[in-house]
Amino acid sequence: MHIAELLHPLAARVTLGLFVLIWGSAVTAGLFADRELLAFIKEVVVWSLFPLVPIAMITAITGLQLTRVRPSQISERKRRRLRLIAAISIVVLLPATLWLDAQAQQDSVDGTLFFIVQGIELAAGLVTLVLMGISVRDGILAKREAASAGR
Repeated sequence: MHIAELLHPLAARVTLGLFVLIWGSAVTAGLFADRELLAFIKEVVVWSLFPLVPIAMITAITGLQLTRVRPSQISERKRRRLRLIAAISIVVLLPATLWLDAQAQQDSVDGTLFFIVQGIELAAGLVTLVLMGISVRDGILAKREAASAGR
């Protein structure tokens, strides 16, 4: 058994779980929190990137290793989806998260720009969650396909 076959599902579950917690916290904070709690949650979200990013990288690396071990159309779709998830995360989510935290720490939450960026961040996060969910489904399908092929 390839080490990636053991590590990938675990890392993927942790990545997805952390992402759901972060996204859910951002939604909850945006809808219900006062300024002080919003600033605290935005700071926690930034700190949560420290475990999330390396675990997501482990997920990506082991996933790519598995696509080499079990090449298929499903694996190729997962690879393309991974690129999109990474692009959204680097181009939209990371800058938005850092900017929103900085604004919340400075108590600059009143402006329309804050809420526009918050909306973009939440929409991009939702798209990312959906893409992650589809990748989980495809990973299960790829594993079944490999098992039925006797690999």
